[in-house]
Amino acid sequence: QEVKKQRGRSRTQFNKREFIFKSLKCGDCGYSITSDRKKDKYNYLKCTEYGGNHNAPRVNEDKLLAQVKEVFGGIQVPEYVLPDVVADLERDHEGEQEHYKRNVARLRREYDEIDQEVKDLFKDRKKFKLRPDLFDEMVTDYSKRQEDIMMQLEDHGKADKLFVITASYILDIASRANELFEAESSKVEQKRYLINFVLSNLQMKGDKLTFDLKEPFDALAAMSKTQNWLRGPDSNRQP
Repeated sequence: QEVKKQRGRSRTQFNKREFIFKSLKCGDCGYSITSDRKKDKYNYLKCTEYGGNHNAPRVNEDKLLAQVKEVFGGIQVPEYVLPDVVADLERDHEGEQEHYKRNVARLRREYDEIDQEVKDLFKDRKKFKLRPDLFDEMVTDYSKRQEDIMMQLEDHGKADKLFVITASYILDIASRANELFEAESSKVEQKRYLINFVLSNLQMKGDKLTFDLKEPFDALAAMSKTQNWLRGPDSNRQP
């Protein structure tokens, strides 16, 4: 019983330790990276080397965090261009509305046509007296087609709303990622969320982080390097 109590206390103390980098993999061997704390102040990361010793270094977490901050600084959208970028997105969105409207009108028309076909089918039900199974099969097929149309209509509605929300949210994160990450009030969970929101395929190779920038942060990083935030004025403008 004493051993159980001690083990329970040990697990609780360990679980209280919050590390920013979780599920991190080693870029050399693919095995897990573990974190531990020294002097109740410094966090270190090291490969478990379960696949074989490869002299994996013990890396101070601060060194990796500095690399993350550099990445976040590279996707920052300057405040002075934000209004123009938002206006550009809104113009694109308005242009897409006609496409959405045409699709919605087509889908509703198709739904009504199927409705009429089903009504006609029931009027001629006597013709299926010898093949009731065929009648049921046709009705089921019509129903499935209508369900598919309703799902498409619902998706159109969601996409229309989510476009503005997502674009606005992403621009806000891109503009303030570094600020949010470095804020003293920022908790471990928030830092971890920001990292996972912006980066993918995160690995530690030696004392360096390797990763891919998720879309559209990769595009924002490219525009940050060139400082070409807005598209050209020609008729075939590209982001």
